[in-house]
Amino acid sequence: MKIRCLILGAGMLFLLLAGCGGRDRTYHIEGVVLFDGQPLSGATVVFIPEEEGAHPASGMTDAEGNFLLTTYKESDGVLAGRYRVLITRTEAIAAPPVPIRPGDEKSVTEHYRSLKSRQNRKSHVPAVYGSEADTPLRCTVPLDDKLVLELNSRAGK
Repeated sequence: MKIRCLILGAGMLFLLLAGCGGRDRTYHIEGVVLFDGQPLSGATVVFIPEEEGAHPASGMTDAEGNFLLTTYKESDGVLAGRYRVLITRTEAIAAPPVPIRPGDEKSVTEHYRSLKSRQNRKSHVPAVYGSEADTPLRCTVPLDDKLVLELNSRAGK
C-alpha cells in the first residue's frame, strides 16, 4: 500500500513539473533589423510583452543587423505571446584614455568633457521605435520564419 502511494505521488509530481515547464518554454527567434533598407548594426532590440506578468526579451544587432533574443539566459529565445518591439541605437560612450593614471588631471578632464558633450546623445533611429507607447512594431511568438524588422527614417514625422 505504501509503495502504491509513493508511486502515485511521484507520478503526480512528475505531471505537475512537466505541466509547469511548458509555460516557460522559449522559442528561438532569429531576426534582422533594416533601416531604410540597410542592415542596422549596434541596435538594441527589446520585446515588451502585452500581457501582465510576462517576461520581456532583448538582444543586440551585429554588423549585418542580425539578432538573437534572450529571456532568461543568453540567446535562449522568447516566451510565446504578443509583444511590442522597441528598437534603439545611440552612439557609444568613449572609452577612458589609455593608459589612465590616477592623478593625470589633463587626460581625466579631457575625457570628462568628451562625455559631457555627448550627454544628450540622440538615437540613430526615429524615437517612435524606442517608445513603448508609440512603436508601430508588433510580433506574435512563435514565428514561422526569420523576423525582418524594417525601420524608416521618416517614421513618426
